[in-house]
Amino acid sequence: VCRLNKVIKQNQKAPAQDISAIAPCHLEQIPCIGHNRIVIMASQTVECAYSDISGVHVRSSSQTATSQLTLKI
Repeated sequence: VCRLNKVIKQNQKAPAQDISAIAPCHLEQIPCIGHNRIVIMASQTVECAYSDISGVHVRSSSQTATSQLTLKI
């Protein structure tokens, strides 16, 4: 129990990492996988994104591809 309390205290005092310098707030291009190849979709062409049991799918007017990115609302 004492060790658990030490871990809890350590996790609570750890500052959150600031990743704003390396992670932009808006992606210009979305890396995807489609038909056994890598597809880079421009974010302006994306019409919708949805997730199901097989992953996150990104759809444009001409193609649908799967992304490994996390879908956040």
